[in-house]
Amino acid sequence: DWNGQTKVSGTRRPTSAPANYSITKSSAGNIRLAMTIAEARSAMKGATFERTSDGEGVALISVKQGGVQLMTLYADEEDPQRPIDETARIMNIEVWDPRFKTPNGIHVNMKLVDVEKILGKVKKIIKSEIESREFAEFATKTDGFMFRLMGPDFDAGIYPKGSRETTRYIANTFIFTISIAQERSPDAVE
Repeated sequence: DWNGQTKVSGTRRPTSAPANYSITKSSAGNIRLAMTIAEARSAMKGATFERTSDGEGVALISVKQGGVQLMTLYADEEDPQRPIDETARIMNIEVWDPRFKTPNGIHVNMKLVDVEKILGKVKKIIKSEIESREFAEFATKTDGFMFRLMGPDFDAGIYPKGSRETTRYIANTFIFTISIAQERSPDAVE
């Protein structure tokens, strides 16, 4: 074994598997919903896992490779000041890297008009209350994928006064992130 490569019949081959940049309803690349953080680290050798949080103070885990933000993981940890719990199970994956694609080719940075060619017209855009995040729903059901939007100057939607819901959006609005989440059972205790 030389520098991460293995000699096979006189040639050198990388020991890591080819990059997996697919997003399914249960995985992003080699990371699957419900796997532990320790399993995710093993599945993403060479990536760094760092504690982070959002504007609401939610404990998150940033996954980077070569300094590039690939995704953010939520594993139902309560305190963003505590070290990462390696036994915590991944409940949500938010993809930031445009190399990752859904089975129908949708990716981060894709213009919303191009997404509409695949999923049909925007059914609605909803702006969250606390952090003003915007998410789109389309005519075609997206089966577990959540598409967060960003406009060229931040806001994506054109909202009626006093409303957080619209079907209209600013030109050049694009997919900012793509998320998948583990479904909670109806009897889950909050």
